Amino acid sequence: MQSRVWRWVAMGLVLLLAGGRILAQQPAYVRLGLLTTADSPAGRGAQLAISEINGSGGITGPDGTLYAFELLSVPVTTVEEVRAGLEALAAREMHVLLGPDDTSIALATFNDLRALRIPVLTAAVGDSLTIADTDDRIFRSRAPEQVYAQAAVAYLAEIVSGGSVVIVQNGSGGVGADSVRSFTSALGNAGIIPRSTLQLNDAANLESLITTLRSLNPDALAVWGEPETAAELLLRLREEGWAGVYLYRDASDPVFREALLTQGWVQQGIVAGVTSWAPGVNTPASNRFVLRYVETFGVVPDAYSAAAYDAVYLLAAAVQEAGGTPDDIRRGLQVMDALEGVQGELDPAQYSVGETLSAAAAFQLNPYAVPQVTSRYVNGQLLANQPAPADVPDFRATPLPTVPPVTPTPAPTATPEGVWGTVNTARLNVRTGPGMNYDVIGQLQNNETVFPIGANRDFTWIVIPFRGQNGWVAAYLLDLHGQQRLLPFIQPPPTPTPVIIPTDTPVPFGDLVVIAAAVEPPRPQSGQQFLVRVYVRNQGQADTSETALAASFQPGEVYASGQIPALAPGQTAEVLLRPLVSGSGTYTVQLVVDLNNLVNEGPGGEANNLYPLTYTLDHTVLRSGTVVLSPGQQHDMMGSGTPILGWDGAVLSGQNGAQVAVLPALNWNTLYFDQLAGVVGGAVPRASMPVGAVVGLVTAPEGYRGALRVDAYSGDTLQYTYRVYAP
Repeated sequence: MQSRVWRWVAMGLVLLLAGGRILAQQPAYVRLGLLTTADSPAGRGAQLAISEINGSGGITGPDGTLYAFELLSVPVTTVEEVRAGLEALAAREMHVLLGPDDTSIALATFNDLRALRIPVLTAAVGDSLTIADTDDRIFRSRAPEQVYAQAAVAYLAEIVSGGSVVIVQNGSGGVGADSVRSFTSALGNAGIIPRSTLQLNDAANLESLITTLRSLNPDALAVWGEPETAAELLLRLREEGWAGVYLYRDASDPVFREALLTQGWVQQGIVAGVTSWAPGVNTPASNRFVLRYVETFGVVPDAYSAAAYDAVYLLAAAVQEAGGTPDDIRRGLQVMDALEGVQGELDPAQYSVGETLSAAAAFQLNPYAVPQVTSRYVNGQLLANQPAPADVPDFRATPLPTVPPVTPTPAPTATPEGVWGTVNTARLNVRTGPGMNYDVIGQLQNNETVFPIGANRDFTWIVIPFRGQNGWVAAYLLDLHGQQRLLPFIQPPPTPTPVIIPTDTPVPFGDLVVIAAAVEPPRPQSGQQFLVRVYVRNQGQADTSETALAASFQPGEVYASGQIPALAPGQTAEVLLRPLVSGSGTYTVQLVVDLNNLVNEGPGGEANNLYPLTYTLDHTVLRSGTVVLSPGQQHDMMGSGTPILGWDGAVLSGQNGAQVAVLPALNWNTLYFDQLAGVVGGAVPRASMPVGAVVGLVTAPEGYRGALRVDAYSGDTLQYTYRVYAP
């Protein structure tokens, strides 16, 4: 690979022009900005893809313009460095940005990314990132977090079918909390109720957490948080003899795996995780990528390498489809056909708001703490024909061999001579000429072998014999071997003249639809105003005028409305509703778009103007916490000096007139104030309070309603979590 390098002293900006053979004509360059070093995993993945694309002759746009890629690299690690890097890249007039790949940094610089007004391809996985992008310029090169949550739940449901699951979160808030919410939601959709959700704030409460987990003894533990803490928790649990499934979301993290190995980890039980991609993904595109990457760089690629490689090929397809300006590329990404990527099928047109794929892989760590892919999922659904773990290559168990050039398996009936190639995409269109404006006369499938008989002048299109005539295929979608420069030039057929059939011109209509809505805070409080963020898109073909969005919130039919601005086709707007209601309960209301039918949405266009929104309204929590009671101890729950509960090792009793009773039909996670009405009872025996049971209570003398959840027993000691509501 040839490269030219310039360094900007102030910013450390590096430009790399990846190339292979000399391009037949002077190309127009599409500049890709990269928010990491060129020799990082993502930088190497991008460079490899660019080298292949430029080396095969570049990309021909729809108007015949020849394009090639340039890579501009800025090493950044912090939010401020990212902002400075964006300024440096903007000064170089980049067309597309790759990164940032860290979710927290992507969210922190979200407005800076939008202000670029160019397509952004990021490997960040936070669910809210693309939904909040009302300009539709941010695209994701990996699946969103909810896809990994669905895959993790599907994996656990298979491997511990019917078993108990406990969730542990290390730290609070931030991106980790969003991931846990996605996982908990996926569990609920699968009909699985976690036995408990525990918090590991720091090393100080690790011992109490181990004690709780020992008593719960779950079949599976789902863990989120810092890799060092997750490794320490696993090792301690194995020392205690717990042999259940340990699912750590980021088990492929090198820090986590290294922490296990340096502390003398010996494989016991299953340690699993989910990821966007790992080298053991056994598909032709993935295997070919791994071999080329190792051959080129001498190291094994990771998930960020694969995401960057796929991102560049997505951009190449977009340029071929629509052209090389930022707006062209954005449009091309939104409408392009499916492309078989390293991570799975890339199909941006199938998804909304910047998503490009929905693939995830589940894996287990082998004795060397290396991920071994066990299953792959699309939207949480298991893909058929999964490779057995034994079939997955282990890239760390033995020294890496010298990888020979990729040699596709030839057709069994003959050994190809001269120039030949194989199809490297899921489906390859065969056309009557070298361009997207020529008719499609058939298709070739992945790994089919072809024998070219000629090419166009710049070798971007190859001619093959096809069904009794010459067929033209795009060169970059073939793995070509031999001296393709020796192929004879074949004069393309005349550019087809489109046949214009007079028809009645259809009248375009706008079409407003709610694509997402979120409640803040997630559990609104009675008597306090809360916020509903509603995202409305015009998915029609004509502009829409200003109109209103409204809903009547329960209880009490409280009306709230907001203004939807005028929207061009494809535009999205955020509308804010601020209801204030009193009471408690779980309610579903209908968000009504175009309240007064001011927008002409055509026949049937009004049918999608309702969007159901479900929320749980609750009273303010006055007191909450986790308590451990030994026999003979009492709990002054309100801090007033008057005990509310007492425990003697066998019975939990109300003190000073407080009432307690088991509530067998209630779930702690969905419990709300009005469900605690009518709690009557003086005592509850231990036999009626298994771990996970919910006990209702009424304090004395205040008469406040509350509840507790039994977390664990250790001998005669009781541990529970409680909350007390304001009236």
